[in-house]
Amino acid sequence: MERYYKYIFDNAYRSIDVCDKNGLIIDMNKASEKLWKIDKHDFIKKQNFFELERVKNDINFLNTIQKAIRNKSTLNIECYLTHDNSGKVKWVSTIIHPIVSENGEVDLFIIINDDLTHKKKIIEEKEALYQDLLYKNYIFESLVSISKVLLECNDPTSLNQVLQIIGETLEVSRTYIFETSPLQNNDYSLDCKFEWTDKNIKPTINKMHDVILSDLKLNRLKEILLNKQIINIKNINKELYIEELLLFEPQDIKSILILPIYLPNKQLYGFIGFDECINYREWKDSEINILKNISNLVGSFIKKCYYEKRLNKFINDQNIILNNLDSYIWFFRDVNTYGFINEKYYAEFVERQDLTHTSTYKDDCLLDDCHIVEESEIQKSTNRHVFNTKQTIVYKQWLTNRSNDRRLLNIKKILVEDDSNTYIVCIADDITERYYLEKEMMLSFKTIFEEKTQIIDKNFNQIKQTLDESKEIINNHMTKIS
Repeated sequence: MERYYKYIFDNAYRSIDVCDKNGLIIDMNKASEKLWKIDKHDFIKKQNFFELERVKNDINFLNTIQKAIRNKSTLNIECYLTHDNSGKVKWVSTIIHPIVSENGEVDLFIIINDDLTHKKKIIEEKEALYQDLLYKNYIFESLVSISKVLLECNDPTSLNQVLQIIGETLEVSRTYIFETSPLQNNDYSLDCKFEWTDKNIKPTINKMHDVILSDLKLNRLKEILLNKQIINIKNINKELYIEELLLFEPQDIKSILILPIYLPNKQLYGFIGFDECINYREWKDSEINILKNISNLVGSFIKKCYYEKRLNKFINDQNIILNNLDSYIWFFRDVNTYGFINEKYYAEFVERQDLTHTSTYKDDCLLDDCHIVEESEIQKSTNRHVFNTKQTIVYKQWLTNRSNDRRLLNIKKILVEDDSNTYIVCIADDITERYYLEKEMMLSFKTIFEEKTQIIDKNFNQIKQTLDESKEIINNHMTKIS
């Protein structure tokens, strides 16, 4: 029977150490050898448990063992940190079980250990993954905020808000955007356009305008950026050259990350940088990948701002021209919705019941808001025809102006299509005066025609009477001759 107990003892998965009441180790199993990285022959009846380094240096553990022996009761020590004989860290859970003899004294005590190192590692990895997931989600939310800012704004100064979101999210000391302009001899000028700094961090934006890159002795870093690579310096004192340190040290920079900004056409715009001035920093790959995406967003946004500026200038120039033409000009976005309305047409024919005339450009003014329903229906009907047939039409329509005068317009409607929009351009001229002049002329022509006709009829009747009289004379003469 004793042989079976010995077999179970030696092959138990838990580590078991048996000690006498004074602490002399009198036995240990294979699991204990494996846990503590020892050979039991070096310990059994040779080492005192209380003198082991991992025991005597852990006061709480030592006190717990002594308490269990003193009180003759089993005690548990849940998951605690210790180390094996090689110094490797271990997480262990321990049961201290005193063996009491018939006379009531403690003869032996047993130490039973569960190795929780692997389990603890898995738990820590899961926790790390969870925290990393939370962090990535936090950064993702910031990225969404940045995307929203860049999509909704057309003003480049909104990049200041973007830098603030990035700086606060990543807890960096300083972040900035530089614009680069190419010069001769493959050199560049630098201009700090935007900057955000954490509290107690000195801004540098006022010192970095129209700086020549070669003057900064940063040729090595320049080549890195021109090759579309990032500059990632964890410790400037160890990784930068002396001439490079002359730029970064006065700014209290310890670590620096710089990413190039390229426009959608692959042209270099500049770069976005992140300075750490408090502690040395090693950027995570996930952080760098997100910052690369932000760099691309910034490049697209800058390009959009450039096009918006050009477009606004074009629209402004176009409005100046259209608002100073004698013709009435307006656009329709759809059958019922005005787009651009030039000043001449708006001032005379477009009336909003809820607004006064405050602008020459009224987006999304509806035909249904205008006060003459019948005239609006004619407009909508002709709009449908142009949209459906895609043919230009020319027609005349009476419109009532805002002074309640009836005006006749000769209207030309043209369908215009581009890559993303289809709309109708309307060009009209007021032909009311010409209409009345032509009408008056027609009346005059009619009167003259009628007068001339009466004269002709009178003369015709006289001639006819003369002919009849002549005919009668001739007939009478012929009768006499016969």
